[in-house]
Amino acid sequence: MTENKLTPFITRRVSIKWGDAPCAEHTSTLVLTSPEGRFVDMRVDNDAVHGDSNDAQMMGQKYNWFFAGQAHKFDGGRASWDHWIDSKTDAPAEDAGVMSLLPNGDTLEKGAMLNDDGVKEAYEEVWRDEVVEPEIAAVLVRLRDTDLRKDDGSVLPTASSDPAPLQTTSRLESTEGDLVCGVVIRVGRWCQGLVKIDGRFLAERWHQSQDTGKWTLVYRMGDTNNENLSLPCSVVFESSQDAARPKIGQELNFRSQQWKYVEIYG
Repeated sequence: MTENKLTPFITRRVSIKWGDAPCAEHTSTLVLTSPEGRFVDMRVDNDAVHGDSNDAQMMGQKYNWFFAGQAHKFDGGRASWDHWIDSKTDAPAEDAGVMSLLPNGDTLEKGAMLNDDGVKEAYEEVWRDEVVEPEIAAVLVRLRDTDLRKDDGSVLPTASSDPAPLQTTSRLESTEGDLVCGVVIRVGRWCQGLVKIDGRFLAERWHQSQDTGKWTLVYRMGDTNNENLSLPCSVVFESSQDAARPKIGQELNFRSQQWKYVEIYG
């Protein structure tokens, strides 16, 4: 994965290896990470149907997993990912690993996490960076209380005077991340979103054609018929390339649900 720097990046998983088992890849796994470390990670079973996929279809595909939150990088190649939203659980386990650069430019991640049977096991994942073109990023979040305020009534912070790599100028701290129920990120020609409320979730992945500029829905999975679950992906990828782009802190009412721009780049 890309070194610590304030630019957006796209990473695709090449393979995963559990314990002594051979390397394999049963999913289309794509991670969009903003310059300030917010991310949406979508791991879609290779057998999944493109476009809309309802609960019945989705539950038959054991490899589906969607989560979003804040990434952190540390010395020695260590990294961790706070799961603000996780399609599998409301109490996600620690997500951390050690990263090292392979001779071909890919990144090897080593760690231990729950396998597909729910047992903690050592793993090795190989990741490959994709070109970000155009070099554009935008992030929207939806908070559980919908008015973008903390329990004490104070407004969530939207600025920091001294941003650091994978820290954000409009960052939601880890405790405030507990308030987040939705994240939409556009990086380059990809856009992914995840929202989860009361144990039900919706995830979307979109891609823009380099030739025509048209955006196409690649996957829409989860509780697709729940009116309380919607993702403003189309707003993000359209507004992030519009001449009159929104500002950080600007709010968006999308299908009677309140979202907020917390990051714009490019």
